[in-house]
Amino acid sequence: MELIDELVKTLNVQRDQAEGGVGAVLKVAENRLSGDDFSQVLGAVPGLGDLLGKAPQFDPNATGGIMGLLAKLFGGIGGLGALLEAFKSLGLSKSMIMKFVGIVLNFVRKQGGPQVEELLRKVLK
Repeated sequence: MELIDELVKTLNVQRDQAEGGVGAVLKVAENRLSGDDFSQVLGAVPGLGDLLGKAPQFDPNATGGIMGLLAKLFGGIGGLGALLEAFKSLGLSKSMIMKFVGIVLNFVRKQGGPQVEELLRKVLK
C-alpha cells in the first residue's frame, strides 16, 4: 500500500510499525466518528480498512494518563492522546504520533479530498 510505503520511507520505521500506527489512527477514528463518516474515510483510500486489524491492542478512548487528565482540564488533546499507548507498544516515540498523523491526513486528502481529510482531522486533534 502506497501510504505504508511512504511512512516507511519518510519516517524510517518498520513496515509493521507503519501498519500498526495507521491501524491505531483508524481505530481512534472508528471509535469517534459516526458509522457513515467512518465509512467515507475508509472508502477514500483502497485497502485502508485492512489496516484496522494491524492496530495493537489499546483503548481508543484513552487520553494518555496524567497528561490526558491535564489535557482534559485545559481543553483536551482528543484522539492524539489515545494514540500514546498504541505507539508505545509499537516501539514508537510519542513524537512520531504527529508525524504519522500528518502523513496520513495528507494522504487521505490526496485520495479522498479535503472533506474526508477534515472528518479524520476533527477526531485526531
